[in-house]
Amino acid sequence: MVITVASAPVRVRLLLPTGPVLEGTAVPVRVLGVADRDVVVRAVQVELVRRETWRYREGNLFGGAITVPARGEAVVAQVEHPGPGPVAAAGDIDVRTSLLLPPACLASGAGRLVEVEWRVRAHVHVQGHPPAQATALVTVASRATDRAEVLGAEPVVRDRGVAVLHVGQLSSRRLVPGTMLTGVLVVDPWRRFAVTGARVQLVLREHVHHGRYVFADATKNPDTEQREHETVVASAALSGSAVLEPGHPVELPFGLPVPGRIVLASMDTPEFTVRWLLRAALPRRLRPAPTLDLELLAGTADAPSG
Repeated sequence: MVITVASAPVRVRLLLPTGPVLEGTAVPVRVLGVADRDVVVRAVQVELVRRETWRYREGNLFGGAITVPARGEAVVAQVEHPGPGPVAAAGDIDVRTSLLLPPACLASGAGRLVEVEWRVRAHVHVQGHPPAQATALVTVASRATDRAEVLGAEPVVRDRGVAVLHVGQLSSRRLVPGTMLTGVLVVDPWRRFAVTGARVQLVLREHVHHGRYVFADATKNPDTEQREHETVVASAALSGSAVLEPGHPVELPFGLPVPGRIVLASMDTPEFTVRWLLRAALPRRLRPAPTLDLELLAGTADAPSG
């Protein structure tokens, strides 16, 4: 059986900004169309759509698990303009409008488990025909100010009963693309022990909380659906093998290059969380390493002044 779907005799395209558009500002949109024959255009509707994709773990009957994508989509803003009415064959349609981004919204970006995409979708309503449609991507930049509490969060320290790690003189807890993140790692030994070196890393952690089985009570969501992936974005070795003595703290200056492009901003949604961490570790042979995780704030736009 062949099902024929009628389409509107209008060819539509969108003109959008070529660069990122900042949260809380307007996205200028131009809808252009050409009529293939005489038509009557009744209205032009334009939507701003946010699409989120996250990859979770789904079990099977044999006890294994595979990674499966889930997707959510929301119309964030919408405008409708009256059409120009009768348009002759080869005649043009030209509508200019804008769509307002929320003041604090997720930034465009893609990692291993999480992807956020923004689209502009236009519907040109033609009398007697289904709407002609066009879709185009727009890049949304965010300062991630909704995650500003990160700047005051305490580090997570695992001393393993041998040493406490501190970070001092940190240049900033807000990542600035294309710069160096500098500071000093302070190692305070509690007893004499040997290490195989010291290192610091800039880590991107993506954590997907659930898949398609979502319940009102978050504690009842299947734990087996969670997925986590860490990407080491930058790493630096601070020392070689050494024996540390109690009462003799060691200061190790470090510098880590921040990438020129932040692939995912810091974000937290019911479906997933994206965090950036400064991680320090003192590896030991055959024993757990003392570590420190300090959360940083990463946006895809410059921080607000003041």
